[in-house]
Amino acid sequence: MAGTTNEFSFDGFTLNPAVGELSSNTQSIKLTATETSLMVLFIEHKDKLVSKKELMTFLWANGAFIDKDAIEDDISRLRHKLGQVGLKDRIKTVPMRGYKLVTNR
Repeated sequence: MAGTTNEFSFDGFTLNPAVGELSSNTQSIKLTATETSLMVLFIEHKDKLVSKKELMTFLWANGAFIDKDAIEDDISRLRHKLGQVGLKDRIKTVPMRGYKLVTNR
C-alpha cells in the first residue's frame, strides 16, 4: 500500500490510504494500515460479497500477516470506528461466506 495516492469515495466519505484517514466534510477518523487496506478492498467491492479467503489474500499481499481470527478482530475494530462517524452497521457479515460493505448507492 506504500505510495498509494488514490482516494476512494462512498456515501459522502473519502478514504485517503496514504494517510490512513476516512473523512467527510464534518468529521474524520484515523485507521490502522490493516483497517485502511480492508476499507480499500470493501470500497472497491461495495455492496458485493468479499470472501474471507479474498480478505486474507489481499491483506497478505499488502504486507499484513493475517489469520481468520485476526481478520475478525480487525473488522470488529473497523466497525467500531465507522460507527463513530455515523457509518454504523455498514460492514455486514454473510455467515459462512464473508463480508460486504453496504452503501447508500
